[in-house]
Amino acid sequence: MQIANLFSVQQPCEIAQDCDLRDGTRLKLTKIVRVVPNKRLVCLGTWQNQTVYAKLFLGAKAAHYAKRDAMGVKALMRAGIATPTL
Repeated sequence: MQIANLFSVQQPCEIAQDCDLRDGTRLKLTKIVRVVPNKRLVCLGTWQNQTVYAKLFLGAKAAHYAKRDAMGVKALMRAGIATPTL
């Protein structure tokens, strides 16, 4: 499945997709576990030899949603509420 085809995913499914990240590392996606159509996918994968969940924001407002999500995680951390790191 090509990255462009991720927009068409409507339900959780198995996947085998590599994503090259801006920092030069690679995220290997193995499963889509949650779909918010045309907005976000939550995927299970491997990054730097660790099993991770990754949110992939899609569409024209992807940067906006990613920024808002990061602000929420940082607020949880400041409040001392356990949350995965970004």
